[in-house]
Amino acid sequence: MRAEYAALTAGLPALAAEFGCTIGDLELVAAFTSAMERVDRELDAIVAAVDRAAFADRVTASLQGAAAPLVELAAFNRVLVRSPAASRVTELVAETLANTEQLRRTTDRREYVARVEREGALVVEMMLALLGDDANAAFAAFLRAIAAPANLLDKLLDARARWPRIPRRGASRGGASAGSRR
Repeated sequence: MRAEYAALTAGLPALAAEFGCTIGDLELVAAFTSAMERVDRELDAIVAAVDRAAFADRVTASLQGAAAPLVELAAFNRVLVRSPAASRVTELVAETLANTEQLRRTTDRREYVARVEREGALVVEMMLALLGDDANAAFAAFLRAIAAPANLLDKLLDARARWPRIPRRGASRGGASAGSRR
């Protein structure tokens, strides 16, 4: 599991406690973050949009119980069925997957940022739906307030890790442009 997902699972109870909340079902939280991470990795590895759409459909069908559980979701499926938020979470998953595909396709910077922000908001709404009464209003407001900036930061950190720095055209490795050398 990637570090950010492990940190979310491990740190959520302490963060919730700062708002006077107790997370009652840590297994559900762990299964959710693990499923998110596994689906994210799977989608990252699929090159063709049509194949990503087919995978997204299988994820949604699996969560709805309309198809056999995917390996990536097996643990989450087992705990989601006992959650009163199962249908709401499944709706949010479908919306998140659709948003993520549009995020992958856009070449417009403003749309990209808006979709990254929406992605963060959707993940928080899924978490809040799963937490149910374990999340009070103050905790929910905090998570909603940090959703967009946290997801934007995560995208920047992912980009830094995935792509090496590429020098700007006309700049030397020392930082000065070739034309400014004497």
